[in-house]
Amino acid sequence: MAATTPKDLNYREFKEGETLPFRPDPSQPEFAVVPWVKPTPEYVNIYPDSLVLKTIQLKFKQDEKVELFMAFAHEGSAGGYFAIVMDRAEGNIQKYLGSPTVSLVERQQFIPGWFGCLAEAVSHIHDIGIKHRDIKPANILVKHGSVLLADFGISKMGLGKTLSTTVPNEPRGRTPKYAAPEVGDGSTRGRAADIFSLGAVFLEMLVALYDVNDIQWDLSKVIDTLSNQGSQQPEKSFGKRVGSVQEWMGGLDTKLKEDWHRDILHLCREMMKEEREDRLSAEAIRLKLSDLSCPDSPLGPCRCRDTDFTDGQKLIKACKRKDGIEDVQRLLREGDKDLKNTKGAIHQASARGYVDIVKVFMDSGVSPDMPDYGNRTPLHCAASYGQDEAFDLLSKNSDVNLKDEEEQTPLHCAR
Repeated sequence: MAATTPKDLNYREFKEGETLPFRPDPSQPEFAVVPWVKPTPEYVNIYPDSLVLKTIQLKFKQDEKVELFMAFAHEGSAGGYFAIVMDRAEGNIQKYLGSPTVSLVERQQFIPGWFGCLAEAVSHIHDIGIKHRDIKPANILVKHGSVLLADFGISKMGLGKTLSTTVPNEPRGRTPKYAAPEVGDGSTRGRAADIFSLGAVFLEMLVALYDVNDIQWDLSKVIDTLSNQGSQQPEKSFGKRVGSVQEWMGGLDTKLKEDWHRDILHLCREMMKEEREDRLSAEAIRLKLSDLSCPDSPLGPCRCRDTDFTDGQKLIKACKRKDGIEDVQRLLREGDKDLKNTKGAIHQASARGYVDIVKVFMDSGVSPDMPDYGNRTPLHCAASYGQDEAFDLLSKNSDVNLKDEEEQTPLHCAR
């Protein structure tokens, strides 16, 4: 293939802040087309023989903003691939969990504020039907002191193959160290498995607030286990050593210096229960962290996005409140006509049994069979949480045979 230079590429440059020209695709209403994108000079210089810009398609939702820095297709002998190159983070939180390159003072400055942000992120993706499936420090990016949850199930959101947003060419299989016990036994990775993995990360964040030679070394020894490959090399796994980890956490109280440290420890114990049915939900974790907010504690809700929630996110939040019906009605009345179809909104009201809010959506024309990102219908949600009144209301107009991404019907989910 001949060398490609910028002047050979059919592209248009866009200035900072200028809106990219998304055009509806009539054949696929949920998609939009970006006809031109801007290649950065650095990539043109580094990959002169492999950079080919093409018209691309991105799934474009009203409550999502796609910030596209560059898109390109690599046409190689192996069949090629597609990639989106986005703004670069400064790294991930792994270096804050005991690395000598980050001082104890820095760890104590940044880590406390990340608990609430991560709980908010996981709660949100669970609300709209997305399971992360591989929560670990390497997938939690840091930018300007804030944390960004990355690499979560993009294939479940309509982009086709999963695209890594952290390390190129890194396999997307589960990470044994942070996997829940049931995942190691071959079960599916559901929301409860996400909670276990997040609990393991929280525990590492907690012990990182202390000197490396103190309790961090103890935890590292507790999660050592023998590899199931038959070698005698130790393999670190919270899931395989969950009993020992719980026992170790039980004796950690007296070693912690702050009351809020003990609060986090107790939360980790609830998140890392061996039986998945006994673990807290992401929403319960978010609320507990919010309740722990006080002048003497750095804990509390995430404040990264206090001022820029979309209408879709506001609608979901209102659907999670028993007294949220007036906000739901106002948002639907004042918002875009498609706001009522926000994935996760009617689903959250159904899961909580807020029948009046469910009726508002149904009266506005929302299909009771509308799937979230995990293909769960409102009926799935009502059945999963034993909300009989909501289930009875929805089942009158729903298809009880629809299956979610785990091939489960609402009747399979019924408690």
